[in-house]
Amino acid sequence: MKDQTLDSESRAELKGDLARLAKRNSSLSIIGVVIAIGLMIYLKALNINDPVDYSIVMSLGLLINSLAIMVSSFQSSREMYSFRVPLMETLVPILSSFLIGLVFILYPFAPIHGQRLVQDLFIMAYRAAIALAVFATINLLLNQYSRDILRRSFAIITKR
Repeated sequence: MKDQTLDSESRAELKGDLARLAKRNSSLSIIGVVIAIGLMIYLKALNINDPVDYSIVMSLGLLINSLAIMVSSFQSSREMYSFRVPLMETLVPILSSFLIGLVFILYPFAPIHGQRLVQDLFIMAYRAAIALAVFATINLLLNQYSRDILRRSFAIITKR
């Protein structure tokens, strides 16, 4: 690590680059949570009680939080290190998430919730399996690194 404050002999553990990044990302997390809570209060003030709307608002807060932390971490890393961002490995999860969302919006495979907790768990597992299949397919089609990992895994399994 280039952050010398992480050295075991250092007395400035809370003043280095990593500490500043952790403080900044914590602040960004708080901002994301406050935005989500504020939007939920706004929905309540408008007498909107649909759980889907609240889920969307919470997801929006998480999205804002995740994007802000990603940009913050990227900028901090760029200041300390020189590296190339792997474009395909970065775009595949974004594309997969978008397509999985479209699949569930355009063709509902199962109801959003059932009558009991056990039925809800089965529905969630079913939806997760569909999402995993879409993600794995897209990842294997577009990401050479994923194909290499799968190929090596099969080689290890078949040798034993």
